[in-house]
Order: sequence, then C-alpha cells, then structure tokens
Amino acid sequence: MVTSAKDDSTAVRDDRAGPRNTWRLVTDPQFGGVFWGKFFSFAGVTVHTLVISVLAYQATGSTTAVAVANTALYAPQFLLGPWSGAVSDRGWAVVQIVVGRATCGGGVAALALWLAFAEQSEGWAEVGVISVTAFVAGVGLAIGSAAMNSLVPQLVTRDEMPLAMTLNTAPLTVARVAGPVLGAWVLAAFGPVAALWVAAGGHFVFAAAVALARPDAGPKLPRTPQGSVRVAWRYVRREDRVLLRLLGGVALVGFASEPAFVLAPSYADELGGGTVEVGLLSASFGLGAALGMVLGGLAAGRVAQSRASAAGLVLLAVAAAGCAAAPGFAAAHVAFAVCGVGFTVAMGALSTLVQLRVPPQLRGRVMALWILGLVGVRPFVSGLVGVVADAWSPRVAFAVVAVLAAFGPVWLRPSRLEARAGEGPAADKPPKNNA
Repeated sequence: MVTSAKDDSTAVRDDRAGPRNTWRLVTDPQFGGVFWGKFFSFAGVTVHTLVISVLAYQATGSTTAVAVANTALYAPQFLLGPWSGAVSDRGWAVVQIVVGRATCGGGVAALALWLAFAEQSEGWAEVGVISVTAFVAGVGLAIGSAAMNSLVPQLVTRDEMPLAMTLNTAPLTVARVAGPVLGAWVLAAFGPVAALWVAAGGHFVFAAAVALARPDAGPKLPRTPQGSVRVAWRYVRREDRVLLRLLGGVALVGFASEPAFVLAPSYADELGGGTVEVGLLSASFGLGAALGMVLGGLAAGRVAQSRASAAGLVLLAVAAAGCAAAPGFAAAHVAFAVCGVGFTVAMGALSTLVQLRVPPQLRGRVMALWILGLVGVRPFVSGLVGVVADAWSPRVAFAVVAVLAAFGPVWLRPSRLEARAGEGPAADKPPKNNA
C-alpha cells in the first residue's frame, strides 16, 4: 500500500519544537554537513564541465564534440538512475553519496593524470579520452544524485521543507557563480590539469563531509517487489498525473537551460572571446541563479509555486531568445543571467511541489525520475544544439531552443496545478493500492 504524502512525518526529527530557521538548519550537524559539502561537490561538477567543454572545442572546433563530452557525463543517469533511487529508498543514501562522489573524483582525476603524463592525442581521439573519463565521473553522479536529493526531506520536518528546499539550491547556485570563474581562471593561469585537480578535490571533500556527518537516512530495508522503480513509475503514471506533469516540467527546465553550457565555447568564440569569456558567461548564469534564489525566497507564501514554476519557464525561453539576438558580450551576459533566474525560480518551485506531494516510501525512486527528467534530456538537447550550431551558428541554436521552450508554460498549465500540486485538495487524496 502506498500511503499519502499527507500522512508523511517527512523527517526523522520530531517537529514538536517548531520549525528551525536558516541558521539552525545550516548549523545542524546532519543537515549542515550535507549542505556545506554540496558547495564543494557542485563546484567540482561545474569546473569539470567547463574544462571538458573547452578542451573538446579546442581539440575539434566543433560544438558537437562539446555535446558528446557533456552527454558522456550525464548518460549514466539512464543506466543507473532508477536503480539508485530504489536503493536510496532502502536506506543506503549515505553510502551512495560517499561512493558516488568518490567515483566522480576518480574519473576527473584520471583525466588530469592522462593530460599530465600520457602522450597527447589530437582531434576526436582526445574527445574520446575526455568522454570516457567523463562517463566514469557520470557513473558516480548517477550512483549518488537521487540519494542526495531524497536525503534532504529525511533531515527536516514538513514545516521546514520549503526553507530546506530553498537552501538546497544555494550550493548549486553559488557553484554556478564561483565555479566557472574559478575554473576559467585556473584553466587560463595554470592549465587544464590544475583545474581538473580542483574539480576532483571538490568531490572528495563532499564525500568526506557526508561520511563524517553521518546523516540519518533511515533504516536499512530488504529488497522487495514493492521497492522496484516500476512501482514508482506506475504510481506517477496512473495515480498522480499531477506529479507526472511536474516531472515533465523538470525535463523542460533541463531542456531550456542546458544550451547555456553546451553552446558557451562556440558562442563566446563567435562574439570574439576565449576561455575567460566562456567562464564569465557561465558566471553570469550563476549570478542570475543567485538572484533567482532571492526572488524565490521573497515570493514564498506570496506567489503560488505552480505559477512561479511557469514564470521560470517563461524566463528561460526569453533568455534563449536574448542569446540569439545579443549583439555583443554585454547583452549576452544579461541573457545568461536571465537564464539563471529562470532556472532557479522554476527548479525551486517544481522541486518543492514534487517533494511535498510524493509519498515518503517512494521518494528516492521518484527523485530518480526527477533526475532523469532534468539530466536525461541533456543528451538530446546537447546533440540538437550541437548539430544546429555546427551547421549554422550558436545563435540559430539558441533561437531553436527559444521556440521550443515557449511551449513549457503551456504544458505545465499553472491554473490547473494551482489547487492540486501539493497546495490544495489533491494533496489530501489518498492514493490507491500500488503494490
């Protein structure tokens, strides 16, 4: 029997003391250990993504090569994401995070060692090595990503959930600001090997932080037929179509935001810039994401989360159109910043709605579907914009994304979600037996 999210105690912590504020959450040994460790890990992912994108473009001059390298990093989500979510629901989230981030660090370190000591390949052969090591790092991401997202609700009460989910975006937001700047500076000043060691170090620090904090992921449970991913998918598809629409919204966010990273090297090159400009454009995205986090916090309780998610999707479409039309770097930075605002606003709202709605015993598996929605669309959109950019230009690729992303709010239909997606009567409706 799958019970309602409304029956969820949501957390391992007793909520009789009242909800904690920001300071009490970030200084809590368990929540704080995960929270602060994420800053290092997300910075590692951002720096690694920047470096492999620049290396792939420098080796071939092709945006498709950049897309191949980025696809290798996120493709393992298709293979391991569902399994990772099911294992997380059985109480292994902490082990998954530690093993996963250590694997990420190992993949990044392997590329650093190859660049430092091996005889260098050129062209697509170099892209092949970059992609293989990125795939190893991607395996680590797949092992721990669902666990990392499903663990947070275990550490807070239901009343603390909106604040916790807002705080949960802070490490990624800061990494999106500081990571590209740090990566571009280290890459330009000391070379790709040093930048990759910085990225690998971020993963190892997060693994150590979680291992030391030892957050409570719940009891270890045996494997049962009711613990399969199929049960979660059947629940989403048959019993909670609102949740299915929300997960579709997450995929739309991934589709509309990914080109900002895949197209950055060729777009900066078209505007007359180099490696530093690639990092600065990505940092503009991060600054916009930080502003979006502030706006999301101010709007909490004033604007329905369903409407906030649709507004974020509109901003993503506007940002892509702005990138297509930008005459120079100044306008491009503004467009990337708007993209960052839209990404954070949409993801914060959609994540809150999903976490409040999903039944607790399905959380890890549903968050695996969440990851598949956000990351699983990346290979498709990377390939699409890569081919279009190589055939025509990065501007045309951004224009294509803008047109397709404009359908996002139509799909989400906030007016229909407003009273249903975890904010109204539908949250009280108990699901059917899903066993």
